[in-house]
This record gives sequence, structure tokens and C-alpha cells, in this order.
Amino acid sequence: MIAAFAASSLFLITYLIHHARVGSVPFHGAAWLRPVYFGLLVPHLVLAALVVPLARPSTAPGAAASTATGGWRG
Repeated sequence: MIAAFAASSLFLITYLIHHARVGSVPFHGAAWLRPVYFGLLVPHLVLAALVVPLARPSTAPGAAASTATGGWRG
């Protein structure tokens, strides 16, 4: 889980650095495809940004032990 968290964090950091340097990239597809593209892009970006803070508790010491002995207790 720690390796997945590290890989996801690294990807997010490099993605943000890349787009900070490149700037805005306009959509060049067909006009009818634009709403489909943004309909997929917006939730993807929101959920990707939420992964890091939501996954952080699962990397805490003892997280694996607590799930092995009865699961998550909220």
C-alpha cells in the first residue's frame, strides 16, 4: 500500500509540474466530443486529487494490522 501511495503521489506531483510549465492545452477534437471529454476529465481530476489525502490513513503504521484483525471500524 505504501508503494502504491508513493507512486500515486509521485505521478500527481509530476503531472502538476508538467501542467504548470506547459499551461492550458486546448481541446482539438470534434465539437460533439467536447462534452464527453470534459464529462470524463472533470471527475477524473477531482477524484485523482482526492486520492492522496483519502489514501493517507491507509499508510499509517498499524493500518494493515487493524484491517487484518477485524476490518475498518470507521
